[in-house]
Amino acid sequence: MTAIVAALLLGVAGCTANNEPQSVVTVTASPEPLPAYRGPLTLKSFKVEDVDFDSKTLTGSDAEIDIHAANIIWKYADVDFEAMNDTKLMVAPGQVNSRAECEAVAQAGKDDYVITRTDDILCVRTANGTVARLQVIKFGKETVTLDATVWRR
Repeated sequence: MTAIVAALLLGVAGCTANNEPQSVVTVTASPEPLPAYRGPLTLKSFKVEDVDFDSKTLTGSDAEIDIHAANIIWKYADVDFEAMNDTKLMVAPGQVNSRAECEAVAQAGKDDYVITRTDDILCVRTANGTVARLQVIKFGKETVTLDATVWRR
């Protein structure tokens, strides 16, 4: 009985009864938090649309940005993003895919408005720490579709 108790204690301490180390499995958190939302966001062109990234849905009354899709000229189009409620935003200088990259871009950004074109990536950081990556992927006659990824703090 004493040998069994000693073996159990040694096993708990990280060794077997023969003093051989046991393998240890380390569980670490993912460095990239899972998005709270990932997918298309379709808004009406030529109409101001409010977007609230801190709510459970993307649209709401406490909007962080206004989006106005306008200036459709041939195959090019501009989308105006206006920051509200202490939100910062900025067009990324290149490809950004992670929350950390997008947050860094947004923090260096403006708190007023930016203009984007198709394929531009916009990074947004709200006053509550929510980070969003938006990319204009499609313009229609009456809608603009953004590829949206939203990470909540």
